[in-house]
Amino acid sequence: MGKTLQLLRHAKSDWDDAARQDDQRPLSKRGRRDIALMAVNAAELGSCNAVDLVVCSPTVRTRETLAGFAEALPKGAKVEFDHRLYGASRRILYEVVNGLPESADHVLLVGHNPGFQNFANDLLDRARSVGECRDNVAAKYPTAALATFELDDGWIDVTEGSGALTGFSRPRELR
Repeated sequence: MGKTLQLLRHAKSDWDDAARQDDQRPLSKRGRRDIALMAVNAAELGSCNAVDLVVCSPTVRTRETLAGFAEALPKGAKVEFDHRLYGASRRILYEVVNGLPESADHVLLVGHNPGFQNFANDLLDRARSVGECRDNVAAKYPTAALATFELDDGWIDVTEGSGALTGFSRPRELR
């Protein structure tokens, strides 16, 4: 049975307080605006209306990103926080995805770069991915960007090149 995996990079964070720990940085004003735009767009398109599990990094900026994106998600979606997503490498992201419960059909991960961009580029099946999306992910994975992958098999079988990248939206396209 096929699965859907979405990767939402946190929105732009606030760097005004240099003394603040990295994991404690909140979203900036622009970040809050951008994630609101992304949520409205996803809600209008219905691209996240079947999400049944959200796995989010526990940082302040990812939690605020998820809160700002909530209107795009169904009310019954289960939310989990996983510390492995903070600063996750491609290898760790595969571990997270391979360990997802098979009962979840549509999963949204909320996390960070450079891990998300590296993972997305590694996961995508170039032949089955939408060309423009593929090229945009390869070039840059900006804050608040959302990638959507269609997978043919279960979570345990997700490996390099097993995902068809069917969508990649960025805030700048919506401003």
